[in-house]
Amino acid sequence: MRALGEQRILIRDWLYPGCAKASCLTSAQVTTFDTNWSLWQSNQDSPTQTWGNVGMPVSNYFCGQFRNDVDFGIASYLDNPNAAANLKYGAVNRWNDLLSFVSPTGTGKNGTLGYGLYSQEGGGEYGRYCLNYYAVPLASSALLGRDMWTETSAFQSGVLQTIYNTMLVQTTSRNMWDGFTWADDENWINGTGCGYISHNGPDGHGGCGMSSQYYGDFMQAAATEYSATNIGRYARQWISTVNPAIGPLFKSVDPGGTALAFSNLPLDYYSSGAQYMYLHDTWAPTGTTMLWQMGLNQGGNPSPTLAIGTGHWHIDAGTFQASRKGVNIIRETMGYSETVAGYNGVGTTSAGGGLAHNVPLVGGQAGVIAQEISDGPGVVKRLETQLNYAFAASDLTLTYHNNVVDPGKTSRENSMAVSVVREYYYFRGINTIVILDRLQTDTAARSTTFVSHCETNPTVVAATVKCIDGTQEALYTALLPAAPTIAIVAENANGANAAAWQYRIEANNSNPGNVVSYNIYTIQLGDASAFSALTPGIVDSIPGSPSSGTFTITLDPNDSLVINKGVTSSGGTITAAGSTKALATAVQVMTITGNGPAWQ
Repeated sequence: MRALGEQRILIRDWLYPGCAKASCLTSAQVTTFDTNWSLWQSNQDSPTQTWGNVGMPVSNYFCGQFRNDVDFGIASYLDNPNAAANLKYGAVNRWNDLLSFVSPTGTGKNGTLGYGLYSQEGGGEYGRYCLNYYAVPLASSALLGRDMWTETSAFQSGVLQTIYNTMLVQTTSRNMWDGFTWADDENWINGTGCGYISHNGPDGHGGCGMSSQYYGDFMQAAATEYSATNIGRYARQWISTVNPAIGPLFKSVDPGGTALAFSNLPLDYYSSGAQYMYLHDTWAPTGTTMLWQMGLNQGGNPSPTLAIGTGHWHIDAGTFQASRKGVNIIRETMGYSETVAGYNGVGTTSAGGGLAHNVPLVGGQAGVIAQEISDGPGVVKRLETQLNYAFAASDLTLTYHNNVVDPGKTSRENSMAVSVVREYYYFRGINTIVILDRLQTDTAARSTTFVSHCETNPTVVAATVKCIDGTQEALYTALLPAAPTIAIVAENANGANAAAWQYRIEANNSNPGNVVSYNIYTIQLGDASAFSALTPGIVDSIPGSPSSGTFTITLDPNDSLVINKGVTSSGGTITAAGSTKALATAVQVMTITGNGPAWQ
């Protein structure tokens, strides 16, 4: 029902008895269909069916059953006594649950958690389903006098999220339009052998990655609906750029329209619901695009008290990814039920766990390790986007603990982590990232670890790690600790079976010597040929004091940071391209409009 329900319902509608085609249904067939579907749909809409129902608005099952409720209610309205109930449950109960989720003023456990980004189950697989499932019912609503497209900004943000999540150029290693991945994904690892749904693509199939027909149909429907606004024009530009598979159903009603270049969009986009930040240095194909995943770390089964409940999850709050000139120079290791080598190359662990992602480790462990549910998501405390830089600080502490679901069972959480705060700084002009982790541990001797990944085997020289992937290079430099113990772990070791495995960089501070410590790393991105490396440096104003004084980080004469110490992120200044400013003390607000993202 979730995957194929719409096909069945549209067949029932379009081949209704008397349709003047040889394949018309008989009245008996329609009666049988309606009787069966009414029973099945009432089961899905029953309060006892918690999976994919009201209270779980981010699940692909919720989206699919909203579509089924509305489609079946419309298709059978004249001769099915259950049609009105189906239509009402979709257009009222499910719709209102969705509106609270995607509104910046929503209420309840899932209120506001979808604002700025609807497809929160991941870019590579499950999230695209939700965008696609809404296209036909929303288009139908507009034809019937109630344009539900206009009742929320969710689908405008769906257009924008699709654009910002698409790489600037096809990935060279996969020869396709990639998107950033998160949550479960069993198609990304198959590359151009991904799951097709049709023969409507330019290559005779349903499209891979971001060219999937799931995205293509939605973006075409949105381009038609929003044709009078910039959102619709950006959707057309995306279609022109990516050339996705699009079904005849959506092409047949396209009135045409003009496209608008992405260069008119802001370089950065913030999904305040998921607390995901997309960043660019330019919209040109030669540019860098980045994703900071700072909030979401929950999924698992729905709960009466805990938010989200997608059914799909990864322990990835706090991770970061980057793509440049067609190379996934920093990415997570994607998987569904696969495994990767464990910490320090010992044993194996789930690809859904933290080690497959670029998150801080405490005691060799990331966040929660069972139930897929933490005490809460990461909480972004500070964020800003400026011409020459971007900055964000996220408190990840809740994602390391699991006391709401199973209090007292310390095996289900990382009790070694007392407080974890990660800060991100991006200097656009020199294409350099600074990652700073403020860590408080249960003991002064507890190890802490900075983690990143490389698709190829990187080279370690003293406190630097060089990742060369195709034409691109990422150069990591440790500033604190000054001499970490760096291990490179091949994630396919010990029989681990993640098809998209990488080499994991584990930079360890084996004994910080204080319960409050810092991991500070710079990452320079550039062309591998003629790479011109900077020599970052750090000065501690009060050496030996874990919480008093400042760190001054110098990248080059025109780019530097002054950061206050302490477990809480506060104050500080940044010099980017020679201009010095105080860092934002709060989260800069971004709203969704018909013209695109609007930063406060």
